[in-house]
Amino acid sequence: DPHPQCPAYLDCVKGGVVRRRARIGANSTILPGIEIGEDALVGAGSVVRHTVPPRTVWAGNPAVQLKDDIRDLACFVGIYPHAYAWLKDLPEKAKA
Repeated sequence: DPHPQCPAYLDCVKGGVVRRRARIGANSTILPGIEIGEDALVGAGSVVRHTVPPRTVWAGNPAVQLKDDIRDLACFVGIYPHAYAWLKDLPEKAKA
């Protein structure tokens, strides 16, 4: 290895944190030290370089925020008022 690891490597680089009910699509890459907030959604194949706030939707390479609130996603079949409505712990969105 032409670039040996620093002796303090494990003190500097920490693993990511995935909070409760966060959903991460297949083949996504979460960089070290990144936090995925509660009820957040990361699209498949995304490369997440920044902390993802709770209840937001991110996707892409690099991942960008697509929605401010996961409850803004529509249920494309029309059965539920919004996507993930069956998550009983997900609070209803406040009326504007």
